[in-house]
Amino acid sequence: MKPEGEFERPTKDKFVPAEKQPQYKPRDNLKPEGEFEKRTPEKFIPAERPKQKRPEDNLYPEGTFPQREPEPFVPAERRKQTIPQDNLRPEGNLNLPDDFFLKMTHCV
Repeated sequence: MKPEGEFERPTKDKFVPAEKQPQYKPRDNLKPEGEFEKRTPEKFIPAERPKQKRPEDNLYPEGTFPQREPEPFVPAERRKQTIPQDNLRPEGNLNLPDDFFLKMTHCV
């Protein structure tokens, strides 16, 4: 079976944003009568600070206290550098040049 003829296609409407619904405000029959009393602003005045109370005591030092005499500055002596020596020596005959041991003794 094969379809014959033209098919009817629905046309799509162009997108349009929806309209906003009007805001609903309830109505009442209450109305203010006369004038309202307004608050009168007061001038700002900083609060008074209380005076600080210092504790009083009857304890006073009597006599003189020994004062430490400052010692004059003397730089410290430097410690001599010590090179650790080991007791590890190769055993047996080694085929090394004669200069080798002379160079090692000069390094130590």
